[in-house]
Amino acid sequence: MSQKIKKKIILGSAQFGFGYGITNKSRISKINIHKIMKLIKNTNIKFIDTAQAYGSSEKILGNYKSDNLKIVTKIKIERGFDLIKKVKLSLKRLKVNKIYALIIHNPNFLNSKNLVNLKKQIDILKQNKIIQKFGISVYNINEFTRLKNKLKIDILQIPLSIFDRRFLKNNFLDNIKKKKIEIHARSVFLQGILLLNQDEVPKKFSKWKKIWLKWDKLTNRDKLEKMNACLSFILNLKQIDKLIIGVNSFEQLKEIIYKFQYKKKYSKISSFTKDINLINPTLWS
Repeated sequence: MSQKIKKKIILGSAQFGFGYGITNKSRISKINIHKIMKLIKNTNIKFIDTAQAYGSSEKILGNYKSDNLKIVTKIKIERGFDLIKKVKLSLKRLKVNKIYALIIHNPNFLNSKNLVNLKKQIDILKQNKIIQKFGISVYNINEFTRLKNKLKIDILQIPLSIFDRRFLKNNFLDNIKKKKIEIHARSVFLQGILLLNQDEVPKKFSKWKKIWLKWDKLTNRDKLEKMNACLSFILNLKQIDKLIIGVNSFEQLKEIIYKFQYKKKYSKISSFTKDINLINPTLWS
C-alpha cells in the first residue's frame, strides 16, 4: 500500500447502507462488506466516515469491533433538534461509547437562534469525551464563510476533485489551515463518474462529451490510470489532511490500496471545466 495514501484515507461507508452515487444503484453485499472490513483492519486503515442518513450503514458498522476505529459520523439537524439525543442514537447503532468526530450534514440550517443551543450541546459532548472533534460538511465556500466566526470548527469536509476546484481559489485552503482546521476532501471521484470511460458515461452527461474525450485521452481510457490521476491530484495538496473514499466493492478498494501509484504529472494538470452543473452532484437532477 502506498504510504502516501495510507496516512490520509478515510473509508466512506455510504454504500454499506444504500445505493449511493451515479455509478452505483445498489448497496454493497454483506460478503463484500465483511471483506472490506477485514481488509482495512489488515492494512491498518483506522478512519471510517458514515452518517445517520446512510441507511443502515451505522448499524452494519456496529456489527464489527469498532473500538479501534476512528469514526466520523454526520448528523442532519432539524427544527427543535436535540443533538445529544441524535449522537446517542449513533453511538447505540455503532455500539461504541465515543466517536472521533461529529459532522453537521446540513450547516445551512444553522441560524442565530439555534447556534447557541448547538454550541452548548457540542461543549457537553466534548467535555464528556463522547466526541473528539466537531465539524461541518459543505457544498460551497459561502456555507463555511457564514459560520466560520460563529462556531469552533475542528473539521471541514469539502467536495474536491481533479474536476471540481472551487475550494482551491483565493488561497482558501491555506487560510483554513491557518485556523488549524482539519480538512477532509470528499467526492474525489465525483461519485465514481471520473473512473468511467467516455462510452460508459450516462447519457445525461452527453452534453459534456468533449470533456469526457479529453479526460479519456489524458488517461488513455485506462480506469486504473483515472484512479491514479484523481488520487495523485488530491494527494499533492498538502493542506488536505484526509480524503474520503467510497467504493462499490471489495475489489475496488483492493485496487485502490494495492495498485494506486502516485504520479506527479497529474499534480498540476490544468482544469477541465468550471461548469457547476457538471461538478456539483446536487445539480444532477
